[in-house]
Amino acid sequence: MAQVRHGLRREIADDDARDRLLAAHTRLGLDGLLASGRQAAGASALLARLGWRRSDGLPRPRRMSRIRSTAPAATHTLRWQWLDDRSQRWWPQGIEVIRHEGRRVLLVSWFAQKRRGASQGSRLSIVDLDVRRPRYWNVLLVHAVVDEAAPSGVRFEPVEVHAGGIAFTGDRLLVAAASGGLREFRLGDLLLLDGSGRAGAGIPWAAGRLPFGHRLVLPQHRSYSSLGARGRLRFSFISLESGKPGGTADGGTGTGTAGAFLVAGEFSSTPEGGRLLRIPLDADALLDGCGADDEPDRIPIDDVHQPGLRGLQGAVVVDGTWFLTSTNGDRRGGDLWVGGVGDGAVRRAAADDRAAELEIVGGFVRHREVLPSGPEDIAVDPDRRRLWTHSEWPGRRRVVALDLRRWMRS
Repeated sequence: MAQVRHGLRREIADDDARDRLLAAHTRLGLDGLLASGRQAAGASALLARLGWRRSDGLPRPRRMSRIRSTAPAATHTLRWQWLDDRSQRWWPQGIEVIRHEGRRVLLVSWFAQKRRGASQGSRLSIVDLDVRRPRYWNVLLVHAVVDEAAPSGVRFEPVEVHAGGIAFTGDRLLVAAASGGLREFRLGDLLLLDGSGRAGAGIPWAAGRLPFGHRLVLPQHRSYSSLGARGRLRFSFISLESGKPGGTADGGTGTGTAGAFLVAGEFSSTPEGGRLLRIPLDADALLDGCGADDEPDRIPIDDVHQPGLRGLQGAVVVDGTWFLTSTNGDRRGGDLWVGGVGDGAVRRAAADDRAAELEIVGGFVRHREVLPSGPEDIAVDPDRRRLWTHSEWPGRRRVVALDLRRWMRS
């Protein structure tokens, strides 16, 4: 049987539409957004340089609450403001932790359940963790469309993807689009819409109002489609590999980009389980220079494994160790899996002195129900030695931190 070749294709981006959209509105960026919520000196001046006015109606941030941890693995637990914690429309999916200008920022993607056949697409919550009560803003993900009848000759539409995982590298935010591959955004392109509603004049579904109540939008930069005639890969979740495959001498995590990899995987409820994969990135830890020699816009994917795990929701790799999350429904806690892929990982797990007392599948040790019910994606904060994950059930949505060193030793 011929080997199935997997890959991504870099699609042609509509740069003209995106540039028109960026020129038509206040380009706030992540710098401006975080500065807008601070009382620090210089914040007003920065916003003024960006063209921001109080009449533009920059939305006030919402607040998260720090609450007692109940999941066995959690060391810190956060809860969303009640509107987002209980929402039946918006469901949290992907998670990422980044550092920006010395501040820790949590990114969480959400997708909207369809109502009466219509979807509001997907959005991103940007959380400033470095305050007593973390504050956050919800940002609608959009793509620009040239429309000469619209103001500035452009309108935008919601990005309708599941957004099951996100990864930040360089200045790029990659969003998992399941069978649709990946979508790419740049946080520097974050836009503030006019609070009067004029910004929505070219949006058919908004009837001249702000898009679904969002004053902040992030335009799509480009997309990558999943290739493969048979067994096409689904990008259910993604992350950026942290550290080096062999680890560091002190057991810490490296943060360099040399030899960087994008990690991705599939959710599957079949007995065979979903596949896990790694994509080597270019010297700048981006997808830009990853094309095949004969087809620059095709990115081959050869590092694919199927460990036989069902219900996977997220994956992150730290110093060569894989951490996976899986769900057990809405009444039981989720599982954390720790191990590695490939035949070598299976042999090492089987040879472990504790193998008889551990539950091991495909090279991974299963830690049953140590996560909140309904866990989703997982991310790493290497500087704080923490893993972060979160749960999706309305009214019980929790964002939790785990001690990385504890689970590395497990």
